[in-house]
Amino acid sequence: MAFTTDIPYDKVYLGAWVDQSKGSIKGAQITVTPTGAAVVVAFLALFVQYSGQKLWEILCFSWYQIRLSHKPKTALQYQQDVSLRNNASPSQSFSYLIQIAWSWRQHHRTGWNSKWWNIAILPTTMPLLFLVLLITAGILSAYIVQNSDVTILINGDNCGIWQVPTRESLSAHHNNFIVESARYIRKTHEFSRQYADSCYNKTDASRSSACQKFTQPSLPYTSTLDADCPFNITTCVYSNANLRMDTAQLDSNNVFGVNYKTNNIRFREVVTCAPLKPDMYLRRRNFTLDLHGQKIPHYKISWAWGDLTELPIDTVETVSTIEANELSYYTMTYVHMSFVKKGTLILTHDSVYGRWLMDSRLRHPDQSGFQPRSEYNVSNGDTFLLFLRGNKVEFAQPCDDPWFSAHVRFDNASSSTQMVYRSDHLANPLGCIEQVR
Repeated sequence: MAFTTDIPYDKVYLGAWVDQSKGSIKGAQITVTPTGAAVVVAFLALFVQYSGQKLWEILCFSWYQIRLSHKPKTALQYQQDVSLRNNASPSQSFSYLIQIAWSWRQHHRTGWNSKWWNIAILPTTMPLLFLVLLITAGILSAYIVQNSDVTILINGDNCGIWQVPTRESLSAHHNNFIVESARYIRKTHEFSRQYADSCYNKTDASRSSACQKFTQPSLPYTSTLDADCPFNITTCVYSNANLRMDTAQLDSNNVFGVNYKTNNIRFREVVTCAPLKPDMYLRRRNFTLDLHGQKIPHYKISWAWGDLTELPIDTVETVSTIEANELSYYTMTYVHMSFVKKGTLILTHDSVYGRWLMDSRLRHPDQSGFQPRSEYNVSNGDTFLLFLRGNKVEFAQPCDDPWFSAHVRFDNASSSTQMVYRSDHLANPLGCIEQVR
């Protein structure tokens, strides 16, 4: 996978290969450099000309053999036989046959009308038709070489896990694995965000080079709005009116571009997301902010929904009324823990809280960010929690959306008569279960 539009030549496989998604015949391709493409075009032109000449010689010989007969012939037919026997080029053969027909034109005027057309003119259509086909083949041969919307094969020398994590590497704060892993994750997330903004739900996205980096711009999937609650039913706002997205079976060759002839991987991803009740397992702490001698009361709300694996904290999100009243747009709480140097823990906002189920047969340890409470803990998928903050976003009418409902009335500062509505909660949780089958 490449994260740049232009892929270096050293990453591209040069030579003959087969695109297995198209089959052994239609998928046969040769990848060359621009200089090599010019050589290929010149070679194809010469090859078409040489092959056409040799094929015409074979046709002339076959035609000559078919015309041999013990029946009497006219002198015109004997002249045509001699022309075919000489095995000239298609253009020369056409010229010879036309000249022979022209020299016998007097028979056309003396009552030999039908015989003259059948014997003299009709044979000239054979080299003319072959000449047209040869010219057409020469022109179409240039289209074999493509320099836009090209399918290429990336060298697979660096595919796979770049380093298998161990418990020692994860516990050693100064280890480069922690730094490089966090850097890779941030880079991936940033690329994903830019790709989604540029290529999804855009009418002209197919014409953008930035949207042609993958075998398919987006994965096909179906969605339903009647899914059951993926967690304990007491945690969801709706018990059976949640979002479920299913990709069905995807072939690793056709969809993901893993060019392999046999043993293709069948991949299926099912994601079920549900708005969660924001008032479960809450903790509220009241504070007083001293601002220039003025006492301003405020409070913080925390969701005790699980234990963090790297910190002695049992809350997955904390929101303050001061922060909520400062922003007039939506924010999504993403928290990712990464060690940048020994003894220093940095919290960055670039990933959701996630718990990944690990196969016990794998050597690398569990890298989940937290251990959720039993109500949010599932054994058949990966768990992700997202918190959407409404902040000071205002609605002209009450909003009944299950994730960011707004019914709290406020006076509009710019109008003395109009009322506005803000979010019902400081943060609105959403839980998702991702299943890969």
